[in-house]
Order: sequence, then structure tokens, then C-alpha cells
Amino acid sequence: MYRLPWQIELAFKRMKSLLGFGHLPKKDPASARAWLHGKLFVNLLAEHLIAFAGDLCVARHEISEEQRSRWREVGFMAHEISSSVLPQTDLAATLEQWTEIASWLGETKRRRARQTLINCEWWTTNVER
Repeated sequence: MYRLPWQIELAFKRMKSLLGFGHLPKKDPASARAWLHGKLFVNLLAEHLIAFAGDLCVARHEISEEQRSRWREVGFMAHEISSSVLPQTDLAATLEQWTEIASWLGETKRRRARQTLINCEWWTTNVER
């Protein structure tokens, strides 16, 4: 009776852990929806590729269900999907383009001033007692 709901629970736990499904980095509803659809697509593709690979390898190696780790299989397949989709760069190319990469990774200009500790003397006299 509890087997199917538990399997669904484990599937969502895998998606949250392995695919970053639990953290929604978008605030715009349209981009959030696209981000969620992309994550669901990667998960479904990983599940289908695992089943396809299992069908291909049945004749070669018999692996019992107890020996299989769905967690590791989904994580590995999601990594393989990402590696095949994302462009490959080497370290030399990264170092050559570092100025451009650093500007992409930099923070955008803020409306308010960044909170920094300006007066260390005031801090030590007023806070650290």
C-alpha cells in the first residue's frame, strides 16, 4: 500500500539532491517555469537512458535489483547529459578568456552600498566588550 507513494517520494528526493530541483534561482514566472521544465526533462531523459542502457546490457551482465543504486545511476546519467550538452573547454582556453569570464561572474551594480566594516576602531570599542 505504501510502496508507490514511497517511490514517488524517493524520485523527488533524487531530483532535489542530484539535479538541484529544490532551489529555484528564478523570480520571473516564465523563466522559473522554463527552468523547472528543463530539470524535469533532464530527469526524464536520465530515467529513459538508464532503462535503455539496461535493456542493451541485459544479455552481457546480470545485475540484481539489490545491487543497483538508482541514486548513483541517475546522478551519473544526469552528469553525462550535462557533459554532452555543455560546451567543452580546456584549462588553457579558460585562462586565456579569464578577463571576460571574471566580468561575467562579477556582481552587478547594486542600488545600495555594500555592507562593509568601515571603521574597525568603532567596532572594537562598541561591539567587542
